Amino acid sequence: RDTKTKGGIIGFSRKPGAVQQWIVNAHQRAEITRNCFDMAGVNSADMHSHKEGLPSRISKDEKAVQAVMAMLWTLPDIFANDCHEAMSNISSGVRAPDDVANDMLRAYSIG
Repeated sequence: RDTKTKGGIIGFSRKPGAVQQWIVNAHQRAEITRNCFDMAGVNSADMHSHKEGLPSRISKDEKAVQAVMAMLWTLPDIFANDCHEAMSNISSGVRAPDDVANDMLRAYSIG
């Protein structure tokens, strides 16, 4: 990971010599990168950790899940006893008129 660069080998990957040189020098680039991190007092392993595991990200994601759940609880219960007799819109709960419902039920056979 220490040899990753923005864009990677894209841009010079059509030149076999350039790709070979890039691969041959990978260990040197990695060492230089690690040395720069050491001089700056930064642990290079921390630079590659996933942001999704940080406490702030976990809290943000949990709030997003709670917001989605709250929105879902506001939707009408289309599976309630009084709804199973008619075709209903899943987000609004509005019942389809009989002619529309019949057309929808026969749509496959009609073609």
